[in-house]
Amino acid sequence: SDQTVAEYHNMVQGLAMFFIETADNVDLSSNEGGGLWKCLYVYRRHGANQYSLVGYTTLFHFNSPLRKPKPGIVMRVCQAIVLPPYQRGGHGSMMLHEVYKIAEGRSGVDGSTEAGDGDIVEVNVEDPCPGFVALRNKVDFKRFQNSSDLGRLQRISTDVDSNAFWSLPVDLVAAGAAELRVTPQQIHIASEMAKLNAMEAEIKVLRSSKVTTSNEEKIEVMEKKYRLMVKKRLLKIHREELGACRSKDEQKAKLGEIFDDALLQYRSLLKLS
Repeated sequence: SDQTVAEYHNMVQGLAMFFIETADNVDLSSNEGGGLWKCLYVYRRHGANQYSLVGYTTLFHFNSPLRKPKPGIVMRVCQAIVLPPYQRGGHGSMMLHEVYKIAEGRSGVDGSTEAGDGDIVEVNVEDPCPGFVALRNKVDFKRFQNSSDLGRLQRISTDVDSNAFWSLPVDLVAAGAAELRVTPQQIHIASEMAKLNAMEAEIKVLRSSKVTTSNEEKIEVMEKKYRLMVKKRLLKIHREELGACRSKDEQKAKLGEIFDDALLQYRSLLKLS
């Protein structure tokens, strides 16, 4: 029963205090604010009726009637924990994939909601730590790649022609976000990762042929246009932080640091040398 789950969660959620700096206790039986709590647990089976907890994620569902382009239920990942003995085993990715399956109605887990009428239209994350940001970006990129309904968006994202480095059309981003049930920001990130992956493949081809000044110039142009494209997006989402800089030079240097961090993460997730 829901009450039994709430009592069980009260016992295990103390683990969050050890692993999440801003963790708070969650009352799964509460519907404060009209929302609804669910929790997804992952267990390891050792034998008949013998299980150990691998990790869990808490999910808060709330109705968003004014959300555009489509109102409905937003499912927010609030806490996600994989216990130390099971870390680096792909359990976090598996758990997040299952969250998306719940949102899409494809999971064997009960994903029913009572937070209001409508479908789950978006999965977002509350104050993610850097590790979870990377996990989320990796999972969203794979879903972006594997979707059979994002053809045009995928083609744009893997085009590395010199005229192909521009901001994505708003309507395509909105359609992609709706299809994958992610925020528009995650579509931009997945697209940037796809573009980088395609660009690195093209650079490898250019450098495997006879090295010429023309090839090196093409590479330089691609890398510059990619950098400017990503920085344009980062400038928008870090406007407040960059606005606090005391000079244009300081702002430029800070934006460069933010870009370098994003690029480093992308290359790590894509396993690029």
